[in-house]
Amino acid sequence: MRIALYSMLALACLSLSAGSVFAQAPKTAAARQEAEIRQMLEELRRPPAGVPRAHIAEMLGECGEPAVPLLLQTIDDSEEMIAQYAFVALSRMQENAHAAIPRLTEIARDESHPFRRDAVATIALIGPRDAEVGNLLNELLVNDAKGDLALSVLHSYPVLRLQWKQVFVSALRHSQRSVRSEALMLLGEMETTAAPMADPVMASCDGQDYELTEAACRALTRMGVDAQPALIRLSASDSVDVRHQALAALSRSRPVTSEAAARFKQAAADADAATRSWAARGLAPVIHLPEARQVLLKLTSDEDADVRWQAVRAIRQATFRLPEVASAMREAMSDVHPSVRLEAAVAYWQATGEVDQPSRVLEELVATQSNSVGRASTAALERMGR
Repeated sequence: MRIALYSMLALACLSLSAGSVFAQAPKTAAARQEAEIRQMLEELRRPPAGVPRAHIAEMLGECGEPAVPLLLQTIDDSEEMIAQYAFVALSRMQENAHAAIPRLTEIARDESHPFRRDAVATIALIGPRDAEVGNLLNELLVNDAKGDLALSVLHSYPVLRLQWKQVFVSALRHSQRSVRSEALMLLGEMETTAAPMADPVMASCDGQDYELTEAACRALTRMGVDAQPALIRLSASDSVDVRHQALAALSRSRPVTSEAAARFKQAAADADAATRSWAARGLAPVIHLPEARQVLLKLTSDEDADVRWQAVRAIRQATFRLPEVASAMREAMSDVHPSVRLEAAVAYWQATGEVDQPSRVLEELVATQSNSVGRASTAALERMGR
């Protein structure tokens, strides 16, 4: 019965806000509506048995603009739990609660107010299509020196229709590392991100902070081919760790542009083995290019086993029947590293069609390796018909 009563009250509120038959007696209708809203607010504080506060808050939210002043008063005068439900009611109104924005802005700007974050979240839900609301939230983020409120603004981006990019750019320039880190993390989780964000992402990290650089590389990877120039610049860092992260991100970016391929070829001559390994991985998609193929063939005789393995693996993934490929794979089948011998045997078989020599290598691996290399060798022999 009580739930039915609230439904009736909500319908009455909607009818009043829409200009129904009660418009013939506006003073009487307004007074009746205010009384009904006050009754719901009182029951929000002391809910009847079996009626959850969340349901009452929903009904208040459906009352629209007439309930805004009383809900704001409730926020100012009530304990935390009741105030939280008042925020919920305002959020449900969305654009109909636009009159609440000035007071919510005051709350958000008050550094001592306990409901600053709630105010920010509510503002975002009230005006997602309003440019002024987006500008306001951006202003709150920029002027929050401590960063606590800035994080709340940042997390409101899913509902912002107009200014979400502006909010992220401001967050990436924020003085607090936690805000920049959170912005990078969120950008890295997005399915697609506009390429013009690449420069702010680059500027948000100095190339010395490992975690920030890693997050920046992840975000840049999401931005597609247009972000490759930023990754190429980052991959030339003096820091070995930064080079690794940038090259790893660049190796995942598609398609591989000529500029990216040129950077991988440079990295293949780096003194650091891990950098050469990432270069081999990055060149794999463009192995059809003679220049890339020559670099990979050279890396098959690198002093580092992981570099050799990456190069042989890249060649194996292609289907070339070229003399230089067969020659390099024949040598790699004698490598001291079992994983390299495995990849080389399969690549040699694919490049030449010959079975005898690679099958002997694989049979030796099956006999001596009880790990994943042995199992993969068994599977390769089965594909060869052995």
